[in-house]
Amino acid sequence: MPIAPKQFHLARRRHDLSPSAFRHAWEQHGRAIMAYPFWSYVRRYTQAHAIALDPSVAARIPGLTDAFDGLSAIWYRDPSALADLFADESHPVALREEERVLTNRSTNASLFTEPTHERADGDAPVKLVRFVARSDGLAAGDFVERWHEHSERLLDDDAVRLHATTHAASLSLAVLAEDAATPRDPVDDSRPRSLLDGFDGVIELGFGSFVELSAALDEPRFRAAVQDALDCFADTDAQLAVVTCERLRYED
Repeated sequence: MPIAPKQFHLARRRHDLSPSAFRHAWEQHGRAIMAYPFWSYVRRYTQAHAIALDPSVAARIPGLTDAFDGLSAIWYRDPSALADLFADESHPVALREEERVLTNRSTNASLFTEPTHERADGDAPVKLVRFVARSDGLAAGDFVERWHEHSERLLDDDAVRLHATTHAASLSLAVLAEDAATPRDPVDDSRPRSLLDGFDGVIELGFGSFVELSAALDEPRFRAAVQDALDCFADTDAQLAVVTCERLRYED
């Protein structure tokens, strides 16, 4: 049965905006786009500001980057919503509005996904979000199979449940649309439409506080559950991670 898609957008602030000015302007932008007709295709929307970590904590997160200022997520109402969205005349108008706040439009920095696994045991404002690419030469079908196995183990892992209040996993629509036997081409020079093209999945782990995130990273069993199995089927050099403080902006 088709599942409604979820969009991730990594945001970079305009160079003339300070971090605090960006936060205010981005939040205003988030409220403004809800007035456009295309918003009828959306059922949930979050904005999350990127957080700079203490170097001792940051060093324990593979692929952590400080190149982005925020991460937004949009859950759409149904599987046909994306086609309706891109056909809606109000959508490009809203995209042009992004230039008042961002250096990268959402069309150039988004990954469209299908949620596969989710657990929520409470509030988790602090998020560790990891964008994952499959290993070179690994067929799309094999990656998807291993992704499901890894995600299901994380749902039940005692160390992960002890430290992470929430866990969500999503597969990119691109990898799901590929021929199951098609391997990832390590020398593919085709020009991507988005800087997140080439990533095949997203793992989100939520924590009640930064103290709880740090404690999780100190726990060998937690790190092994999250990372070791992933290393067997993901490209460890292509991981991208951000730590954010997330706020729910809209839910219907």
